[in-house]
Amino acid sequence: MPRKGRLNGRAVMAKLLARIRVLADGGCRAQDLRSTSLVRRTRRLFSRPPVAVTPIPSGLVPTSTLPLELLIVEDNPGDVRLIDELLRQVPRPAFRLTHATTLQDALRLLDRSRFDAVLLDLVLSDAQGLEGIEPVGHVAVDVPIVVLSGLADEALAVQALAQGAQDYLVKGRGDGNLIVRAILYAIERKHSEQAIRHLANHDALTGLPNRRLLTDRIHQALAHSRRSGLVMAIVLLDLDNFKQVNDSFGHPVGDRLLLAVAQCLRSCIRESDTAARIGGDEFALVLADVESTEGVTAFLKKLHAALQAPFLLDGHELYVTASIGVSSYPKDGQTVPVLLGCADVAMYRSKEAGRDTWRSYSPAIQSTSVKQPAIGSHLPRAMERGEFVVHYQPQVELKTGCVTGVEALLRWCHPQLGLLPPARFLRAAQQAGLMKQIGRWVLGQACAQTRAWRAAGHSALRVAVRLSARQLLEEDVLEAVLQILGESGLESRYLELELTEAGFVKNAETLVSVLSGLRSEGVRISLSGFGVRHSSLSYLKRLPVDSLKIGRTFVRGIGEDLVNAAIVRAVISMAHGMGLDVIAEGVERAGEFAFLRAEGCDRFQGGYFSRPLPPLVLSEMLLRQPRWT
Repeated sequence: MPRKGRLNGRAVMAKLLARIRVLADGGCRAQDLRSTSLVRRTRRLFSRPPVAVTPIPSGLVPTSTLPLELLIVEDNPGDVRLIDELLRQVPRPAFRLTHATTLQDALRLLDRSRFDAVLLDLVLSDAQGLEGIEPVGHVAVDVPIVVLSGLADEALAVQALAQGAQDYLVKGRGDGNLIVRAILYAIERKHSEQAIRHLANHDALTGLPNRRLLTDRIHQALAHSRRSGLVMAIVLLDLDNFKQVNDSFGHPVGDRLLLAVAQCLRSCIRESDTAARIGGDEFALVLADVESTEGVTAFLKKLHAALQAPFLLDGHELYVTASIGVSSYPKDGQTVPVLLGCADVAMYRSKEAGRDTWRSYSPAIQSTSVKQPAIGSHLPRAMERGEFVVHYQPQVELKTGCVTGVEALLRWCHPQLGLLPPARFLRAAQQAGLMKQIGRWVLGQACAQTRAWRAAGHSALRVAVRLSARQLLEEDVLEAVLQILGESGLESRYLELELTEAGFVKNAETLVSVLSGLRSEGVRISLSGFGVRHSSLSYLKRLPVDSLKIGRTFVRGIGEDLVNAAIVRAVISMAHGMGLDVIAEGVERAGEFAFLRAEGCDRFQGGYFSRPLPPLVLSEMLLRQPRWT
């Protein structure tokens, strides 16, 4: 049964705006919506008498006398002329119209010219329906889009706004005032969206990128360095004894010092680099496309010297020092979390060395840690600092050799201990009450990443996420899963939730109800570790599952171990008899793979094909090797 439609915050706003627009345009007639020839019949713009509209609010009219540049994407010249005539009836503001008859022509114009707004028809020779919204929004990120349609269809309006349009106008439902008002509202709404986006990605005090935008910039720089073969470096700075400035001179002076430091950092980097504020007195720099590690060292000397100069604030001559740590690609790591962790370790070594200095990361400085921190003490900040990552292990269909799924696996890029598997920290997470937050974060990351892979052309992929019985027993688990699916845009049928058999046996009655609810919404259910406990068969008939996963305990050595071979053969036969898929995990050897293929196992995962991989590495592998034999 397909997942019920649910609206996230943006879709709710889109629905509200669409309803307001349809009502303002005179409502929607039932016979219009039923007519299959409506699009053809409404091609003549405003063929019916316009309804009365309210005047344009004076606050929306620009004070500038310069005309607004308007791009009309419409393949009917008569419609364009009529729009021009209607706009001329409104004294202010003035418009300068540019006309494109196809989507491709519009994209070329947007790429080389500046426009204040786009009027986009939904019926073009090279784009039908809502197909044109995303390409226009991609090329002209800052330009608002007003959709023109012959359909007074509220659902279509909701979809248009949810895909990035700022407004939706129905042909034949208004006059020049209505069009102008829609354009001006769209411009205002786009400006508001940009302001909100800027606030979400920048530090309020300094205007520098915040941690969220920093992570995105590091990903971009890392991808560019992979292509260019040049060095990318991450520099972390922690101002030494900054609290003393606040205590001695007050917070206003402290804020001005932070602004001065931010300006100093800007002056030290190139336009292609990034300076960010990631904490109270913590800053970060991303150096893109450096010729060599010697170039990074030269920059650190320059930065350290720049920070030695005094800052003159309110008559005070203030000196500031910083503990600086740096890591670089490809020397110190291949992924963003690992590189950040290495830079963090190097920064703390600077503090241990007496502050006012810098250190480059090396395995040697990590091994000289005086005292490895307790896992539990670092957990609360690990999520905030972006140290958790999700790796993905491919699942291969044995019949075709195609990668048809991935299992999402949590990892912690600990700044001192390196990449940790869940077994090292989940008990501490449970004791700290963080499992719910971590579990839902993993699910959200997995759904969003799988949606991105599918959009990139890997349409066969589904994702498996392991949930504990404790997570499934949370009161709002069904609503949470559906909300995450809605926010990520992943259809429910491409999500598979794995439950360990041990967790099911202890809470059978309640979990059957929860899993049935999830399955009724289209989510697939898998029983992981099947056969480890003696009670599996007695519960299997009652459990609403789609697949069984045979654990590595039985897979190991099945090419030679006759007992394990007999068990696996029986499980595959029984599962297929019940209409269930069978997945084998922990496949490490050619003999195990050959046995599973001969016995008709559906999917397998394990080191024989691939270890768990970071998303970017797996993306490259899927492009390079979409089929495996």
